[in-house]
Amino acid sequence: MKILLAIPPRVINIHRDVAFNASAPHLGIAYLASILRNHGHQVRVIDSQAEGITFEGFKQKLKIEKPELVGFTAFTEQVEEAASAAKAVKDLNSNIPVMVGGCHPSVLPQETLNEFPSFDFAIVGEGENTILDLVERLIQKGSLADLSGVVYREGSKISVNPPREYIQDLDSLPFPAYDLFPLDRYKNYYRILNRGRNLPLLTSRGCPFSCIFCYKLMGSQVRLRSVDNVVEEIRYWVEYYSVRQLFIMDESFTINRDRALKICEAIIRDGLHHQISFGCETRVDLVDREILKMLKNAGCFMVSYGVESGNSKVLKNTYKGITLGQVEVAFRLTREAGIKSQANFIFGFPHEEEKQVQDSINLAMKINPDYCVFNILSPFPGTQVMELVKKKEGGARLLSKRWSQFGKHLGSAYETNQLSLQILEKLQLAAYIKFYLRVRRFGNLFRHVRIKFFPLYLWRMFYVYLKRKL
Repeated sequence: MKILLAIPPRVINIHRDVAFNASAPHLGIAYLASILRNHGHQVRVIDSQAEGITFEGFKQKLKIEKPELVGFTAFTEQVEEAASAAKAVKDLNSNIPVMVGGCHPSVLPQETLNEFPSFDFAIVGEGENTILDLVERLIQKGSLADLSGVVYREGSKISVNPPREYIQDLDSLPFPAYDLFPLDRYKNYYRILNRGRNLPLLTSRGCPFSCIFCYKLMGSQVRLRSVDNVVEEIRYWVEYYSVRQLFIMDESFTINRDRALKICEAIIRDGLHHQISFGCETRVDLVDREILKMLKNAGCFMVSYGVESGNSKVLKNTYKGITLGQVEVAFRLTREAGIKSQANFIFGFPHEEEKQVQDSINLAMKINPDYCVFNILSPFPGTQVMELVKKKEGGARLLSKRWSQFGKHLGSAYETNQLSLQILEKLQLAAYIKFYLRVRRFGNLFRHVRIKFFPLYLWRMFYVYLKRKL
């Protein structure tokens, strides 16, 4: 079957995360493309955002490709764009089946199909095995009634099948089909002067923690790839695609300490640390001096930590399960190891007050990471925060039901009695100014911000300032 997997064009406005340079191939799409291709299907990937394709341009691509099946991925803030792109498919040929996967349809599969009639199927959770079975049923014109992990239209009815079990043997998956992506269109996230290619790398799936702001698409059980399989993939990208930078996308790379050490040892043993550098994400309570030293020796240039809040009471209420003491120790040890660090904060939790947000800004200055991200909370579907909003806990409320306003960084769909959206935007702006407008940090801002969109980012700052004055 001729299958097109696509990331839809992006609608640019001041409430979106367009200014931030997080450019990389989509990991989920890459895995789906790989497994479909390995089973004999003709697969094409279109990353509209990386290639700068508009909706009109996407329609022209459809006419050229003539797919027999089209699939989209969608975070919550992308689902409206994915639906618009799906409508373009249906306008071209209403007989082309269209599927959607990713976080939003996995949380709200029936609601997504109800809201957006251009989608025929929703794939829930991990999609590799589900998409293979779905394609086979479509080819054979078979029933979908017993196909787990799929939600589909049956006439005017929407049928919701049971979820599929998570894949236990991650080594059985083929490496992501990054070769189908426009690799030269992606920019390195942290090293703008490093011209080598960079790719995401996933060494595990699942997260056992219970942060109230997260939806765990990959489940609570941690499943690990073997050390040999991980290092084999690293070697493959280095040798065949001249990759010079990787970012490990695991929820917490060091969650299994011994395995993380063994991966670093294998990278060093094979001499790969002379050919690549890598960044990773983990928790402040999952690092120590020894493992940070090993990460550095293996080529790790940056570790990103979720701090969330600088106030102990707010932090406790997020169920993050860390302490401010652990935050300070982790950032000190990371600096001593010679590794750059990033701290990620969230403003606007239910019951949080303005002085508690100021505690977060003060903590950011105290731990002094190389990079800092200050997010405004978005209550994503499927999270505990959304349940609190539904109960109006802590004065929390939605300002909009437009999914495009549920941004990860510049969301504008939520506020509380204590922290209006206007106050949250003021605090976010103040945090960035205070943190980055220093001699030793100002240059790091441009490792986050896409230069061509910087005027839009400045306009947003001015827009927030005007709202403060009016």
